[in-house]
Amino acid sequence: MRLSPFDPWAFAAFDAQAMSHLLRGRYDESCHAAYKSVQANTAHSVTYVQLAAALAKLGRLNEAGLPPRACSNFSLHFATAVSLLA
Repeated sequence: MRLSPFDPWAFAAFDAQAMSHLLRGRYDESCHAAYKSVQANTAHSVTYVQLAAALAKLGRLNEAGLPPRACSNFSLHFATAVSLLA
């Protein structure tokens, strides 16, 4: 998908792609979309959770750690995180 580089909401489209790929078990595609979302908006912390879940599913546990700044502005319900990793 090509999005305008000037669209301030482009990160949301990439975030939606990341989540849909994650839920379908397409972890490589999920990582790719999540990386694009993070590049478009580093403050959207939920994308970091999706990225960490996809990386963990791929066995790339060293990369799956969330940066501290990504965790500082949100609280994630534990059951949601567990369901993403299950």
